[in-house]
Amino acid sequence: NVMFPPLNRDNHNVLQYLKDYKPQTEGQKLRILLHGPVGAGKSSFINSIQSVLQGRIYRQALVESSTDNNDGNSYDSFTKKYTTYKVSKGGPERVCSFVFNDIMGLELKGVLVDDIKLALKGHVKDGYTFSAAVPEISADRDVPCTGRPPDFTFILKLAPYQRLTCTFNPVSKMSEQDQFYNNSPSNNDKVHVLVCVVPGSTVAHIKDEVVRKIREIRKEASDLGIPQLAVITKIDEVCPEIKEDVKNVYKSKLMKAKMEEFSAQVGIPMNCIFPVKNYYEENNVNSDINSLILDSLRGIIHSGDDYFEHQMTQTDSD
Repeated sequence: NVMFPPLNRDNHNVLQYLKDYKPQTEGQKLRILLHGPVGAGKSSFINSIQSVLQGRIYRQALVESSTDNNDGNSYDSFTKKYTTYKVSKGGPERVCSFVFNDIMGLELKGVLVDDIKLALKGHVKDGYTFSAAVPEISADRDVPCTGRPPDFTFILKLAPYQRLTCTFNPVSKMSEQDQFYNNSPSNNDKVHVLVCVVPGSTVAHIKDEVVRKIREIRKEASDLGIPQLAVITKIDEVCPEIKEDVKNVYKSKLMKAKMEEFSAQVGIPMNCIFPVKNYYEENNVNSDINSLILDSLRGIIHSGDDYFEHQMTQTDSD
């Protein structure tokens, strides 16, 4: 049975809509912030969107070949700086009216949630290098190596009664004195849509601490009225049927179960979660892969437009 609506075959109309899209306010840009576990494919998602809009494989946002470990949780983020990516569309008006921001991953020694909260409010300037948790190593003797370590702690067993404990202590968040702190953010500096990017292949193995961070970031976004969506990547690694043909994503009960599981973990509704396959090993664009990417991007743009409309309605009522 088909679990979701069929793939949109009218890619051309959707593509044209995205290229032509402009917020109602003159000069306004729609800012989309991507966050999620390291290795989820945030940078690849940006490249994939560029590829669809330009009709060729595009490589702007730097990506690493592989950052996943066996449990689906990597510990070193390839993206270190807060970076804005303009989306090229060709033609006389060369850039789209929406931009993406890519940030450091949410791994255990990853980006501080407080810094993401500042980014949501527009206080973080382009080029800011995110601070990560700092490891402190201590040796304990005459302590049996039993029991489960607390969050942020990893234990290296050296002998039955000796262990090294490595605890990741978060450093302080960005200060107002930092050269990259934006004291007076404009509406263009603020985030208008928050998108969580997670790999479908390892959604069941996301660390509890990462889920806690996602929920905390979502709460801040909700308090600011920012809509939140999710993109599930690496769907071709979920099951052989999807790997054989991405159109099977909408027929896969396993894919639906993965989406439902993630929805329950972080609280994002099912109709705000989009499965995609990023361009990673392909040398040419593919209409079925394009269709999934376009569907997710259209959903993101619609959410951003709803946000702008709500803001204007509130302003008019005041």
